[in-house]
Amino acid sequence: MSRLKRFRRLTLADKDRIRQEIIDNCDLVGDCWVYRGTKDPATDYGMKYIGGMMHTVSRFMLAYDSRESLNTADDACHEDCCPYAACCNPRHLFWASHAVNCAQRERDKREARKLYRQIPPIPLGHETHSAYCVHPEIEHVEARTIA
Repeated sequence: MSRLKRFRRLTLADKDRIRQEIIDNCDLVGDCWVYRGTKDPATDYGMKYIGGMMHTVSRFMLAYDSRESLNTADDACHEDCCPYAACCNPRHLFWASHAVNCAQRERDKREARKLYRQIPPIPLGHETHSAYCVHPEIEHVEARTIA
């Protein structure tokens, strides 16, 4: 059975319930909804069983918000303003081709490597020093649950 048929088999009430489960399992960090459930170890994207199949949480949230099918050929890509792979805020996502998504991910990895190379190594015993607790380009915002 195709993914499309499995997704269509879900009623609107089921989709609403799944969306609420995802939101309940998110931390609000700035404007991002960071999923704290199961994550893909390779990409750090949030993952959830939906209709008997494992799906990316950000893809489900964008499909729900834009009324698209989970079977669409495009990927749910993160906007440049979003530093979290596990973010599932539909306002931070857009549909694009797989090639665009991969190119963006590689660019983001290169940028992150450049930023982290600028941070001096942490002296032994100073792991909790405030200078090393915050990424230099991202304002520190305390995580809180979405209400």
